[in-house]
Amino acid sequence: LPLGTLICYFLLIFSFNKKSGSYDTFYFRQYVGIIIFGFLLSLLAKPFGPSFFHISNTITLILVIINVVNIVKENKQELPIVGKYFEQHLKFI
Repeated sequence: LPLGTLICYFLLIFSFNKKSGSYDTFYFRQYVGIIIFGFLLSLLAKPFGPSFFHISNTITLILVIINVVNIVKENKQELPIVGKYFEQHLKFI
């Protein structure tokens, strides 16, 4: 997850120059949501054993990759399933 964090931060910094306002805050909310979701998912999966823990990390990695692809494409699209919740509950960002 730290490598994904660095990649998303660099992509967001470069996107600040192209578009401002809702575009950058949208993807920042999505990425903060991924971090929170990944943390909670790994906490829930840890008691069930290493295989569930690895599955939760894989799900988090897939969400990071989808977010990075959307940032590169400059396509303002919510993440599947959880993206709308990030937008609703992280409006303070």
